[in-house]
Amino acid sequence: MGGTIPVVIMAGGAGQRMGGSKPSQSVAGETLLNHAIASAKCYSHIVAIAPGSQKFSLPQEIRLLPDEIDSQGPIAGLQAAIQFGTELGARHVMIMPCDTPFLPDELLTLLQKGIGTAQSAVPQYAGCLHPACSLWSTEILGLLREYVATGRRSLIGFAEAAEYVTVEIPTISYDLFFNINTVKDMARAERIFSDLNLHK
Repeated sequence: MGGTIPVVIMAGGAGQRMGGSKPSQSVAGETLLNHAIASAKCYSHIVAIAPGSQKFSLPQEIRLLPDEIDSQGPIAGLQAAIQFGTELGARHVMIMPCDTPFLPDELLTLLQKGIGTAQSAVPQYAGCLHPACSLWSTEILGLLREYVATGRRSLIGFAEAAEYVTVEIPTISYDLFFNINTVKDMARAERIFSDLNLHK
């Protein structure tokens, strides 16, 4: 399962609390964007990036998706992702952030199994929902445009409007959905990567 579902990386983070462009920050010898690309390629051979106002030099096979709406938030990336999936004729599209480098390899498979006939599947891990790492039907592009036209920008708010289903992700010894927002978070991520390498 998974391989033909487009995966779009949300990479618009300005990284103000970590010294600049978040996708360009390095952890464990790679930029956060490169970590995200590696994960996305495990999920699908169709990978794109919603960069917001960020500028990147990328491999030719990875497409940059311009925001369709005037927003720096993830809702703009979601709209770009769903538009991308629609252009490809895909039934679903997955979004994922660039600052969450420990996502499970089976995430897309679990979301795809869980979505059924719903419009969106949102993972839940250790009691917390993670709408930025979710699977969406491309049929909801019109509904999303209506939602955005009202001035709303909440990703979870739109998931609720689209009547999402929750997909429970089994917990392990560390936070698979840990996202990096600060210099302190980067240090924690370095420790997790170090522990993972020790136990390979």
